[in-house]
Amino acid sequence: MGGFKGSHSEYVRIPFVDHTAFTVPDGVDDLSAVFASDSAPTGWMGAHLGGVQPGDVVPVWGCGAVGQMAARSAMILGAERVIAGTPDGPRAHLARSDPRVPQGRKRVRPRCLRRPGRPLPHGRPHEQALTLRGAQQHGERYIPMLLDRIAAGELKTAHLATHPMSLEQGARGYDLFKNKKQNCLRAVFSPDGFSPNGG
Repeated sequence: MGGFKGSHSEYVRIPFVDHTAFTVPDGVDDLSAVFASDSAPTGWMGAHLGGVQPGDVVPVWGCGAVGQMAARSAMILGAERVIAGTPDGPRAHLARSDPRVPQGRKRVRPRCLRRPGRPLPHGRPHEQALTLRGAQQHGERYIPMLLDRIAAGELKTAHLATHPMSLEQGARGYDLFKNKKQNCLRAVFSPDGFSPNGG
């Protein structure tokens, strides 16, 4: 992933910032904007690479932050129905914030897709003429558009920040996230903590 370390510190050096930093629209708070850098574009890219079109029925495996963004992105792209499946009860509960996403706790397998479909790589997809696509997330391509959608209220992301914390709480936050404690979906860090309004 390149020669640069993480950015969980008070100050960071950002090479080529003219190409990798984007203006956050007025009215978008920090907890909403922060997810335009990872979960939102990753989920959008999944729906985009999946070729979601109006009228499609789209299965999403997992209801973590990326899964929820993929489900919402599929709906924005016109999917008639999105089915989000997860074995994790608390994450399924969080995903229910959008009533148009039916929930399932059973495993959804490529055998359940019509031919030709666009699945996860399980089983023997060549027998069903299934297409698999993958890539690194293209932040520069998607972030400005997603920030505009967040500003317009079309894409909601702040609910993904289940544990806003200060930098001093970093070790605890990572423990909560890694081990899925206290229903942690994402721990989000700020040098000064976060204000009550999510700013």
